[in-house]
Amino acid sequence: MRNPAAAGYHQHKRDALWLPRPQTGLDVTDYHVAGDGVTDDTDAIQAVLNLAATKPSRCVYFPAGTYLVSGLSLAARVAMIGPLGLGGGSAQAILKLKTNSASPLVTVAGAGTSMQYLELDGNRTNQTTPRACIYGTGVQDNYFHRLYVHSGSTGI
Repeated sequence: MRNPAAAGYHQHKRDALWLPRPQTGLDVTDYHVAGDGVTDDTDAIQAVLNLAATKPSRCVYFPAGTYLVSGLSLAARVAMIGPLGLGGGSAQAILKLKTNSASPLVTVAGAGTSMQYLELDGNRTNQTTPRACIYGTGVQDNYFHRLYVHSGSTGI
């Protein structure tokens, strides 16, 4: 591709990757999400996911980092997208379940959701009761692509 911008791609400010997401998508780093693996990012990320559900693009981008959460809810037709090239030695976006969480890592609540290029870490060794990495209620027609799901009680 000679001119990625002409093809609808844009370069992310932190990862310097060309991303195929709409300019109207939401970037978690624009909403005070730390992604440092120490800070509890649950409330900040959930606020971004809730906001995305009201936007036309319904897309949330996670740049490389480790996002510590105690459980997220993904509404119908909302997409969560990490950096391209998961697993190939490139930057990764990791959603990690906090120690002793009472909820699954991500609860998919509706149809048409999407998760791509993300690592989901259930953090099983630090849970009193292991939780699922992805739990679904009323789900159909969801798209999961290039996810690395591990250390949950049941995975998906």
